[in-house]
Amino acid sequence: MGWESGCNNGDQCKLGRNRKHNALAVEWCKELSQKFPELAALGEQLLVKKRFDLSDYLYSFDAEGLDSEKEWERRAVAAWYAMLRYGIEHGDTLEYW
Repeated sequence: MGWESGCNNGDQCKLGRNRKHNALAVEWCKELSQKFPELAALGEQLLVKKRFDLSDYLYSFDAEGLDSEKEWERRAVAAWYAMLRYGIEHGDTLEYW
């Protein structure tokens, strides 16, 4: 997801008004928010934060009593949601470092 060719080879999608991938991104975000509202809410929280370290977000949680792989997966989906929503709404890339 996120690359026109389907491969992670630098062939990035161009999101924004009247772009061919926009409709798919809108649909994906809509489906995610309907089926998994808690993940969409996590993504919405990321949209509020303008700058942060994505690696810290994905890996710096208290794993005590949590399935760390499951938590990482939840956060990764929330991050994709935030990046796609930002691209749809602003026609730009949401970048984290």
